[in-house]
Amino acid sequence: MGRRRQGRNSGILGRIVRYAAGLVTLLLAVRFVMALVASGGVSGFRSLISTLTAPLVSPFAGLVHYAPTVPISGSQVLTLIAIVAWLIVAWLLTKLVTLGGRVSY
Repeated sequence: MGRRRQGRNSGILGRIVRYAAGLVTLLLAVRFVMALVASGGVSGFRSLISTLTAPLVSPFAGLVHYAPTVPISGSQVLTLIAIVAWLIVAWLLTKLVTLGGRVSY
């Protein structure tokens, strides 16, 4: 009985991790699209997205050096790197959480 409960709990935790990963990916994708279309000006929505995603992008700040000849800016590349990195982290966490969940009887 305890193993079934553990499997059920790991399934719920796995879904929570996948939901959080989807939310993070969505926010970062919105940030990327807003940077691509160069939504200028100071809007509340852009400010909100930038504030929410800044901690998610900042760990990768030293990875990219901006070259003026490249048409895509360094912040857009950082956003793409952050999307891939956070998806990998979410996948690893999901695997870790659901590790004990698959029990065959």
